[in-house]
Amino acid sequence: MIALTLCVPVAGVGLSYGGLENSMGLGLLIIVGSIVAYGWSLCFKEHEPPAITRHENTLMMSRMQSRNYGIRLGLAVAMATATGFALGVEHIHSPFHI
Repeated sequence: MIALTLCVPVAGVGLSYGGLENSMGLGLLIIVGSIVAYGWSLCFKEHEPPAITRHENTLMMSRMQSRNYGIRLGLAVAMATATGFALGVEHIHSPFHI
């Protein structure tokens, strides 16, 4: 389990960069950050979650808020993708490029 957990960040970084010398440092940095975050989480006591009352069991957003959030998220993704295409970023490839 620990080996699988530690291999995920290295594989994720390794698939984004070419060559071991480019990605190993960043992969190790992610692993160290994960270990520090785990250690930090151990500083807090465990507690029982609060009981959910009937009133709190409702939706967190209305249908209109959900729609607005989806539209804004879609526009942000579209703008980020268009910027990546315009700048010719290496890991963004146009589906129409042959």
